[in-house]
Amino acid sequence: MKASSVAELRKAIILVLLTLIAGSATHGQDRTQTTKPADYTSPPSCRHCPSPDFTDEAKKAKINSASVLLDATISAEGGVDDIQVMKDPGFGLGETAVQTVRKWKFKPAKGKDGKPLAVRINIEVIFRR
Repeated sequence: MKASSVAELRKAIILVLLTLIAGSATHGQDRTQTTKPADYTSPPSCRHCPSPDFTDEAKKAKINSASVLLDATISAEGGVDDIQVMKDPGFGLGETAVQTVRKWKFKPAKGKDGKPLAVRINIEVIFRR
């Protein structure tokens, strides 16, 4: 499979996971005004979400795939704020997931009035070699 096909497949998987997980959004414990799913008409969608790199530690442990579950706020501008690690398999993957997701850019969720708004969502970051 070509590298561009693999990258497109990974992006599609991320988009599907974000769509599925967006329904679990809750009010965050941060200072950002966030909204629950009933208050918005479209969840955030990924504009630029590159795949994370496998850590050397995970490679040495012969881990072929793993996932990290994050809880984060997607701002009304599409940035990612207040990232919390909810599930971390170790091997440096949790920190790598946080560093990667900090760089992601989203199309923000839209409220019933059509205006962008901040929402709290879970993000599953999948690592595959």
